[in-house]
Amino acid sequence: MILGKGENLLTLSADPNAIAKLDPLFIRLTVDMAHKHGPGQDEALTYEFKKCGAVYLNLRDFDRPFRKELQKEPDTINVRIGKHVWITFFKPEDKEVVLARDTPLPLAGAPPFPGFKEDGYILIGYSPPPPTGDQKKDLYLFVLWMTKFTVTDKGP
Repeated sequence: MILGKGENLLTLSADPNAIAKLDPLFIRLTVDMAHKHGPGQDEALTYEFKKCGAVYLNLRDFDRPFRKELQKEPDTINVRIGKHVWITFFKPEDKEVVLARDTPLPLAGAPPFPGFKEDGYILIGYSPPPPTGDQKKDLYLFVLWMTKFTVTDKGP
C-alpha cells in the first residue's frame, strides 16, 4: 500500500473514507488487438483504470501492428500525459513492460514520471534498426501505435 505524506495507518483506521486514501500500487493492462492494417481502420481503444503509481502492460502475442511492414517487433513505449512525454525501451521478445516511476525517461524537459494520475496516451513504438557497417544514420524514425487511457478517480 502507498500512503500519502503525513498519513499513517493509525489515523486512517478511524477515517471512514480511509480506503480512498490508499492508492493502488499498480494496474495490469493487456494490450488489445485493434489494428486493422489500413488508414482509418483502427478501433478507438480507451483503457479505463483507477489512479495508480505503475502499469504492468502485458503485450501478449497481440497483432504487433507493423511487424509485416517493418520486419520488426515493438521495442519502445511512450507515455504522454498533458504536454509531457516519457519513453522506455524494452527487448522485442519481452511480453510485459513495467511503466513505473523509474522506468520511463523524460523527453524534452518533462519532469520525472509522476505515475498515472491524469488521462493520457500509451504509444507502442518500433524504433529503427541500428546502422550496419559504415552506414551513417541521421534520421531516427519511430513508428508509434497509440491508444488513450482514462483515469477514473481523479481528484475534484
